Amino acid sequence: MPSRWIVALIIALLAPGAAAHNFVTGKTVTPVYIQEGGELLLNSDDEIHYQKWNSTQLTGKVRIIQYIAGRKSAKKRITVN
Repeated sequence: MPSRWIVALIIALLAPGAAAHNFVTGKTVTPVYIQEGGELLLNSDDEIHYQKWNSTQLTGKVRIIQYIAGRKSAKKRITVN
């Protein structure tokens, strides 16, 4: 019985962190711009090149974007307005 209380207490303490966002219904999210190495493209000659990317290109649909920096220094390339 005490283990159930401990589990309930842990869940109660962790629950507020799950809602830690600043999204507002009906408003757009803050745009994200990546100037260097943003979008990876593969051309017809199987060559990889990059182009600038920004989140404003994604209007009209709901999308999930995962941005994972390969190194801590890569974090410096992102600008959020």
